[in-house]
Amino acid sequence: MMRHKKAFVLAGLFFCLSTSVMISIGRSLEKRVYLQEKAHDPSVEVLKDTQVNKFLLLFFSFKTSGENYSNYEIFLTEKAKENEKSKIDQGKSNPHFFSHSVFLDSKNYIRKENDRRFEVISEIKRKIDLVNQEGNVVTRNFEKIVTLKITYLYDEVKTDFLVDDYEYLEFSKP
Repeated sequence: MMRHKKAFVLAGLFFCLSTSVMISIGRSLEKRVYLQEKAHDPSVEVLKDTQVNKFLLLFFSFKTSGENYSNYEIFLTEKAKENEKSKIDQGKSNPHFFSHSVFLDSKNYIRKENDRRFEVISEIKRKIDLVNQEGNVVTRNFEKIVTLKITYLYDEVKTDFLVDDYEYLEFSKP
């Protein structure tokens, strides 16, 4: 009789222990699957200030306007690449009155429109050299602040947010 009780108690302990281990393994697997799904779900992704600043650094740092396109094109959608190439081609025929631009800092205001689209207003501080029509430097290290509105879209292939469009904003004093 005592043997049966011991066997019964041992079987009960074994059952409780194995059930506990299975529950623990199940929870671990469930958590791992959840984290993997979360990592690939753009709805939980957000556009970060550092990502915006990486683009701005490459966009606003150049010796001659347009020469830096290959540096920042990785941050552009296909539509934005086409638009940017046409702007660069137009710029070759229009004189630029600045060169040697260096990105210094920015304040970025990021607004989520939906899970796949963000709008950013960036106030960018940079230093530029002003040049005349002949291309001679007139003023060095002129500090300039510009405001840019940037639209980011989520790219399924690159699984990241890319610049789809941008425009310079000008504010007039009342």
